[in-house]
Amino acid sequence: MKELEGKGEPLVLREDLFLGHGVHKAAYIDPRDSSRCVKVVFRMPDYDLMKEMEYRRSRRRRGLPSKLLPAYYGTVETDKGMGYVFERVVDYDGQSSKTLAEIFNGSTERGMGFPDTEDILSRLREMLFRERVIMRDAECGNIMLQRLSEDGGFTVRIVDNIGTHAHIPIVYYVDYFATKHVKKYWHRLLERIQRNYPGVLQDELKQRLW
Repeated sequence: MKELEGKGEPLVLREDLFLGHGVHKAAYIDPRDSSRCVKVVFRMPDYDLMKEMEYRRSRRRRGLPSKLLPAYYGTVETDKGMGYVFERVVDYDGQSSKTLAEIFNGSTERGMGFPDTEDILSRLREMLFRERVIMRDAECGNIMLQRLSEDGGFTVRIVDNIGTHAHIPIVYYVDYFATKHVKKYWHRLLERIQRNYPGVLQDELKQRLW
């Protein structure tokens, strides 16, 4: 991992920059560049983050770019501990993009330029299988819908739980096994959407996407 900053004063992550937190990390807007975010791990070592970094390195060595994964820029010392700097996923209007969990829960207005469920999941399926991105879990809270324009243009991004805990990560290097892994987790995601968000994914649509 590369360092973004040399020695000096730690980067101050003010509370007004706070974006949210998960089980292991908290995220803040980078005060130097609002198009980036800084993730701070609660406790080190964080094996989930280590696995994500290992996976990103494997893709870089193989020359595999990804539009699904936000860019990673390196580390920086902060007043809250070591920070890992990533692309911040925002909509065309500069607002933080919504997760699929937020959208499917109905906590955001679907009429404000959000595509329908089939369009979202079809786009995700196409990108996931084309890029063969490896996920450790299939959670809607780790997938964001990024609106690119007011007229409805969008893409999807996977922002967490990337990589595998397998001791020998053969899925990183053998496309056949990577595709099998992606298919397994895609099916798991559809099952969870149907179970956790009643009415979002009907049986007929689920079969078309399967």
